[in-house]
Amino acid sequence: VLLVPGITCAFLGPADIGFSYGLHVKQKYDLPGMLASPELDNVYSTVLQACLKHGVAPGVFCLGVDRAKQLAAQGYKYIGYDTDLGVLKNHSTSTMAQLRQQ
Repeated sequence: VLLVPGITCAFLGPADIGFSYGLHVKQKYDLPGMLASPELDNVYSTVLQACLKHGVAPGVFCLGVDRAKQLAAQGYKYIGYDTDLGVLKNHSTSTMAQLRQQ
């Protein structure tokens, strides 16, 4: 895929890979734990190196700002750090807390 002309970004979906490796069972259905597992760390590294070798911007999904910072420090350029539902929930929770203080 990285050699296809016009490809400018390769986005790693680690949840799909983790499920196919059976890591969801090994991690007792803890998605954040699965996404940060040592087995997937090898995948993150392999994909990142392949992207850099072929001049394709590496992208990845993760959960949480701290994990996003780690992956950015490794060299990932595009990072989805939460789900759409998670972003909406966190923003709504923060807004409601502010409104309750008034």
